[in-house]
Amino acid sequence: MRGEVELPAPSVPLAAGVPAAFLSGTVVSDLLDSFDQVLAPAVLTLDDLAAYLDPRYAPDDYMVWLGGWLSSMVDRRWPAERVRAQLPDLREALLHRGTLRGMRAAVRACTGVEPDIRDNGGVSWSNRPGGAFPGQPGGPWIHVGVTLDPATVPSPELDEALRTLVRAVVDDLKPAHVVALLFFN
Repeated sequence: MRGEVELPAPSVPLAAGVPAAFLSGTVVSDLLDSFDQVLAPAVLTLDDLAAYLDPRYAPDDYMVWLGGWLSSMVDRRWPAERVRAQLPDLREALLHRGTLRGMRAAVRACTGVEPDIRDNGGVSWSNRPGGAFPGQPGGPWIHVGVTLDPATVPSPELDEALRTLVRAVVDDLKPAHVVALLFFN
């Protein structure tokens, strides 16, 4: 968690923006110095905000919280290194939600392996009404194949938890009318 630290002086003190006539006495300068001390944590946090949002630089205890912003599939029990490695995939899943690319990134984020995802859908347009529908007959479907490495999934409980997570992710990301078939190896 964040702790109390000795903060440096602000890079631009408030006294720098006040006319010299007001700084002739000690009352105004002391008041501005106290404002600098009070505002320093907020100013320094805003100056470093980009580092907090970048998984390469964010503190370990901040990673799970940051991952929770991007996806509900981040487990609070995961180590910070795992969340740090998965944040780029979570970002891609969020940006490409509703596409095969987004689903592939989401499944890769929660399993750490590249899934084999295929569907029969498609999108098309026609200049005339009555054009052919895209895709294959038999209704819309999506096949998700995941090959789990036994070395990375040492216990049956973890294996079942991972399978449940993948099912939840696929059900969350697929359109409601699409049938999802999951295959685990």
